[in-house]
Amino acid sequence: MGDFAYVTNIASNSVSVLDTATNAVVATTPLATQTLTGEDGSFPVSIALTPDGKRAYITIMLDSGNAVSVLDTTTRTVTAKIPLTSSPSMIMGIALTPDGKHAYVATSGPGSGGTVIVLDTAANTVAAKIPADDMPMNLAITPDGSRAYVTTVAGVSVIDTASNKIVATIQIGEGPKPGAGRGIAITPNGQTAYMTTWSLNTVSVIDTITNKVRSTVEVGVQPVEVAVAPDGQRVFVTSEGSSNVSVIDTATNTVAAVVDVGTDPRGVAITAGGQRAYVTNAVSSSPSGPENVAGKVAVIDTATNTVVDEVTVGIKPSTIAIGPSPAQPR
Repeated sequence: MGDFAYVTNIASNSVSVLDTATNAVVATTPLATQTLTGEDGSFPVSIALTPDGKRAYITIMLDSGNAVSVLDTTTRTVTAKIPLTSSPSMIMGIALTPDGKHAYVATSGPGSGGTVIVLDTAANTVAAKIPADDMPMNLAITPDGSRAYVTTVAGVSVIDTASNKIVATIQIGEGPKPGAGRGIAITPNGQTAYMTTWSLNTVSVIDTITNKVRSTVEVGVQPVEVAVAPDGQRVFVTSEGSSNVSVIDTATNTVAAVVDVGTDPRGVAITAGGQRAYVTNAVSSSPSGPENVAGKVAVIDTATNTVVDEVTVGIKPSTIAIGPSPAQPR
């Protein structure tokens, strides 16, 4: 069996499950009825899969605090909810270590500070809390699991996962808070991180050995998320302001192609074989259509850099994760 894609739908408060072999939605899991009954104003924000694809960890924003829901991908039901904060604050990205034993979650506020919360995925409990300045947004973990790179409104904080302490900070651009970091992804060899800067319309190329910015790539308007192809040769960047995806050649760190994908693209993920990239479009692809309608997932053929399919999912799809197919019950 092939890969499955999991899409968080903000306004539907659900997760759509796509079979990438057929590009069909095979299940939709309603998060509100299973984990957040009685909670007003709840919606999913970000999603990450365990390496074996058997569980998905989903950050949930609530009026009364924040939590992480755990989705069993075999039964496609929510099996646990991990409370994180009891006061109103912002919860953003989540990333799992390569061994699947820990999840790192970015939370921030109230104010300009924040915390990276570490979860023990065996017990589904909070294992550590790491104070972090400048509002943590999203995270990526090196392939060897030794460091977590956290985007903030000022750049990137680097966490040593052995000590769970910040060991380096990387400023992007000039000035005290020049460029707010959004999405981040790391190459398979662990030597380079690509970070989107929403306010500057750029992608910063970071050398993870020196923790210095190696180069800067101009992309579309308001870049959001980023994904690296499994062979490390290309990087796919969604830009919500220009409704396209920039494809960066990692050998030259230049834009090799631009793909129009639909209105308000946000999340992006690539299949294990690298043949397809899946991009969430938060608004209907019809510019004149109503906003509160089912969103789309555009499917890009990475050999030709063209959209070859479009899949209807929930309302306002945001993040997407792709992983191996778990064994489904009969």
